[in-house]
Amino acid sequence: MLTSFWESAGEGLSGKWLELLISPAFIFWGGGIVIIAEQYGFDKAWLWITNLDVKNQTAIIIIGFLVLSLSAVLMNQLRYIALRLLEGYWSWPFNFIGKPMVAFHQWNFQRLQNRWNLLKSQEDKGILTADGRREMSELEKRLHYYPTEMPDFLPTSLGNALRSGEDAPYYKYGLDALTCWPRVWPLLPAEIQEDLSTSRQRLDSLVVLFIWVFSSLLGHGGGTGQF
Repeated sequence: MLTSFWESAGEGLSGKWLELLISPAFIFWGGGIVIIAEQYGFDKAWLWITNLDVKNQTAIIIIGFLVLSLSAVLMNQLRYIALRLLEGYWSWPFNFIGKPMVAFHQWNFQRLQNRWNLLKSQEDKGILTADGRREMSELEKRLHYYPTEMPDFLPTSLGNALRSGEDAPYYKYGLDALTCWPRVWPLLPAEIQEDLSTSRQRLDSLVVLFIWVFSSLLGHGGGTGQF
């Protein structure tokens, strides 16, 4: 019974290890261990590990697994806070930094909108060239990632793109996305739900990766005194 239990547990841990070995957590901690080992010498570090008995080596493996797992869970929980910050929902005193950034996005939006209006007037007159049509199509793509109303602008491009998607149902159909989305989601076809879930998972993965990279930069700056 115990043998079967440990065999099944070992198989489960091996699967978890494979997941962790390709995760940002492993790269973060592995990179830190490599830096420490480089300072003391790789030969000495490897000799120290090989000279340990089986119990101590097993303890190191278990501790490493726990550190990787817990840090990955922690970073996964922090992704909601990090996403809000990346969107540009900043509190004092960072909101003062965000004001000129919002002003820049508003200026850029107005510039693109004016250019699109000029090309649209040429299209209405029948004098729009092929290059003008391509430019107009490109402008429409770029304008799509901005909110409809100027007061809704956020300091970051990511925040503006997500705000644009949130506000679009309201300005087109008079529906509040935050209120209606939980009720619409069960009615969507399974294929669309899967596509949307995949897109959200990609966004979350990129946010978690950003947290790890940012933590690495802080760790490097704290360890060397400079970034």
